[in-house]
Amino acid sequence: MRIAIIAHDSRKELMAQFCTAYLRILSENELVATGVTGKIVHDATGLPVRCLYPGGRGGAEQIAAMIGCGEIDMLLFFRTCPCGHNHTFCKYNLNSAGFHI
Repeated sequence: MRIAIIAHDSRKELMAQFCTAYLRILSENELVATGVTGKIVHDATGLPVRCLYPGGRGGAEQIAAMIGCGEIDMLLFFRTCPCGHNHTFCKYNLNSAGFHI
């Protein structure tokens, strides 16, 4: 299974802890992540991660396109509270790819 991982800056530590806790399960799958997130996952777990562009520079759109093309089986999205944050563009792309946030 191909798993994509996106984490907003304030959730990267939580994401690293999650990946460490579920290392065995994640190791049985192919991981794809936005730039810095992928590096953090690799550094925390030692797992190979296909790193795309950083989220703010097109990485979220790359993952959305992969979802739309059926290339991603699961998305792990560690996001901040939407209160006061403008993630409309990211939400729009994920919603248009079939994910409802």
